[in-house]
Amino acid sequence: MVAQRRLPAIDGNTVSGSTLLGNIGGLGVGWEFVGSTLDAGSFGAVQDKVTDDTAAIQRGLNFLNSIGGGSLLLSSQPSIAGQVVIPQFTGLIGPRPGPYELPFQPTGRLATIYVPNSSQSPIVMASRDSWVQDLAVFYPNQVAPTAATPTVYPATISIPANSAGNKVRRCTFVNSYDGISVKGGRHSFEDMKIGAFHNPFIVDNCLDVNWFSRILCSSFWDNIASLPYPQNIDTWVAANQTVFTVSRADGMDMQSIFAFAGNIGMLLTDSASGNSYGFGSNVRFDTFTTGIAAQSTANPGWEFNNLGVGSSGPPITMPVGGAHTPKLHAYGGSFWGANKSPTNAASGLLDIQGVDGYASLGFYGTAPITQPVANLDNSNFSVQAGTAVNLNSRFGGTIGISQYTITDLVDALKGLGLIAP
Repeated sequence: MVAQRRLPAIDGNTVSGSTLLGNIGGLGVGWEFVGSTLDAGSFGAVQDKVTDDTAAIQRGLNFLNSIGGGSLLLSSQPSIAGQVVIPQFTGLIGPRPGPYELPFQPTGRLATIYVPNSSQSPIVMASRDSWVQDLAVFYPNQVAPTAATPTVYPATISIPANSAGNKVRRCTFVNSYDGISVKGGRHSFEDMKIGAFHNPFIVDNCLDVNWFSRILCSSFWDNIASLPYPQNIDTWVAANQTVFTVSRADGMDMQSIFAFAGNIGMLLTDSASGNSYGFGSNVRFDTFTTGIAAQSTANPGWEFNNLGVGSSGPPITMPVGGAHTPKLHAYGGSFWGANKSPTNAASGLLDIQGVDGYASLGFYGTAPITQPVANLDNSNFSVQAGTAVNLNSRFGGTIGISQYTITDLVDALKGLGLIAP
């Protein structure tokens, strides 16, 4: 038998139902199945995109938390002018599966949260095991695309330290300034479309793994609102946006990420909390100045499989200034654009193998890391430690006698049947 609890009336309205709000005979009491979904309208939310629904939404979340948890349904166009804090075992959901397709136009059928304020994050996931799902977020007072700079807002969703296990799924951010600020660990972010002009994701003080998967990041207005490209705001984004700013992250995991048009795809740096290491698979940064700027990482560094970067500048840089030596490995994928070669670095280990559009086997060691023009043999490779070999570099055996190129070695392995022809 399904567990039930007898509930009191809320503001004169009966609260009941296992999946959607229902009224049982207008008796002033109702039956609620554990793990229910209740409509925010039952707690006073008007959802007309103008009336401030902050207090009503918070009442609904608190009530659900008091009965053991559940989802609060935002069924139309609520406005959050203040801040909503989601308690443990509760969440905000929309009525239809997201994320919503771009170009995006807010309508009453798509459960769009309107955020008119600019002083605090509208949604805070401060506890554990809470969720936000199938919702869109729109800032009605954000500047028009003809403006030179966007209006600064706090992150749309803030997840503070000491939180864990929170989930953001199938959501669409239309015109945020910063998207999600995440701390803590074991959070997951899945199936999202993020339009955030400055920092779609800010990751710091994450002392455990966090998962990011199937995410599209694009804040260019031709994608958002079917306007001609470029708009003035697009120029600002191209010069200022960093999609992932990662400071402290212990074991960050990225799968199937596509970001289009910005300044830096991913900045790996450090903070007072520490620095980061992690993994990425099927990650694409298209039309950026730089794909990945690795300033500082923790051991064992970052590893990318099938990394794609289309950039006007170097696809990977290792800028100076980090507290720790950066380490980055890229196996497979492709680099395309005006500059396919990684830039010089002050220190670090950069290992690139099997990347289409880039001919070097790998970079190792200390600065400066450069791709050589001249071929290297054993002697001058040792002298120039930290410089990459190229496909015609000769090594092995006595210098000048019985030396082999990388191509020679590959052909030999193919002849022995050890690798595929």
